[in-house]
Amino acid sequence: MQTEQNSKKKNLLISVLSVVLAATLLFGGGTYAYLQGTTDEVVNDFQTNKVLVDLEETTGGDYNIVPGTSEAKDPTVKVNATVPAYVYVTVNDTTEGLVSYEIADGWTLLDGCDNVYYREVEGSDAQQEFPVLKDNTVYYDAALENSDMLDADGNLKDGIQLTFVAAAMQKEPFADAAAAFAAKDSAFIETADDLTAALAADTPIVLGNDIAVSVDATTVQQFAGSTINLNGKTLTVSGATSGIVLRDAEMTLENGTFVWDGNAGTAVALTAGGQLNLNNVTLNTNATINVEAGAQPATVNIVDSAIYSSDYYCVSTNASNNATGETVEINIVNSTLEIVNGGPDKNGDNTGILFNIPGKLNITNSTVKSDRQAVIVRCGTATIKDSTLTTTATCPADWFGKYDDTTWGSGNEVPVAALVVGNRSNPNSYPHDATCTLLNTTLNVPAESGRPEIYAAAYNGHTTTIISDNFGLEIMTAEGELTFESDDNGNMVGILTPVQA
Repeated sequence: MQTEQNSKKKNLLISVLSVVLAATLLFGGGTYAYLQGTTDEVVNDFQTNKVLVDLEETTGGDYNIVPGTSEAKDPTVKVNATVPAYVYVTVNDTTEGLVSYEIADGWTLLDGCDNVYYREVEGSDAQQEFPVLKDNTVYYDAALENSDMLDADGNLKDGIQLTFVAAAMQKEPFADAAAAFAAKDSAFIETADDLTAALAADTPIVLGNDIAVSVDATTVQQFAGSTINLNGKTLTVSGATSGIVLRDAEMTLENGTFVWDGNAGTAVALTAGGQLNLNNVTLNTNATINVEAGAQPATVNIVDSAIYSSDYYCVSTNASNNATGETVEINIVNSTLEIVNGGPDKNGDNTGILFNIPGKLNITNSTVKSDRQAVIVRCGTATIKDSTLTTTATCPADWFGKYDDTTWGSGNEVPVAALVVGNRSNPNSYPHDATCTLLNTTLNVPAESGRPEIYAAAYNGHTTTIISDNFGLEIMTAEGELTFESDDNGNMVGILTPVQA
């Protein structure tokens, strides 16, 4: 007789079997199957590469200088580069002209160097070899004499050497051979954090990417003393509440674009011992490059560059310490300086270059353009050659003749003209002569403005001199007599006799 407990077990077994049967019918044959798909493997292979270089000679290291003869000398650069590369050879020559040679074909002198040559090579699995000297030969001039071989004490000269050093660098991602060569001994920077670290370490920098960095007071000053190869990239600096101060420090920017978007009127300030070098740089800035009062010495070199400033000046000097400034020199070569967007007040109150100290301003093959005056030379010596100075005269019309017959103010509070030379202010301001030489230079002023190409003044016993090869210059003067004569080169020399305050 079936008990109640057995009946419950039987019913449980039937229930379990029913679930198993249902699962079997649902999933098929007792296996699990899902809607799914799988791809084949996609394998990414990364090819390793190398750029190796060696320098060998088979002709030995000792040579005898015998006039009228030659010797075999075969320094050869050997390159193993699987990617396109730049190859360099540095030639250090201390032979004092006793040894003659030519560099072999295919080598090009590296820009900015007088003893470094380079060539481009394609990537190859095979070793590539390049002789350094043409015909693998050095020569000794037949005109050499005993006196050429002896030093001041009558002893045979020593240290007569030719030394060669080879280097190679991958071609990408550098803008050119100069940038790649600079990167040999520099930090290659691709992030803002790495840039900040390299500035703190005072390491030469080559940019690998466009970089934007917001800087505090400490970081901005670390730009002083830096050398930055922009490598065709753009470096944007913002957030600075003060400019970069160059005091006994040199700063070099080259080969790219530098954007200064700080919160100060000065982008770079030079004090005693400061030097700024811009080489092949486009500088977009809302501030001024300024040589501060008392800077002694200071140097600004702007070469193959362009400065676009929305401030009052592109480049200026500060004359509040009028006992200094003689050793300041500003050199502008193959460059463009232009005030953009009407200056900070948008009313044309701007000047391309303000020079008001007794140093030297040299402008060669360049253009300067602004709205009130292109260039002001209140004192000191300026030489402007093969250049173009333009004022748009878009400042308020009541400024045009504001200072023609009255005491001038400070800075660019002077008459409107393409070029202003000299001074007409109180006896304690700008107490130095002014001399400006203009050679093959064009001065542009809108005819409708009625303003002159040059406005000249001499005051308080200090003479203003204008030298030019253009006898047709339109020169307006303040009080005093402007007399002309010709110098030995046929140039016009105009001397404005000073009057007293």
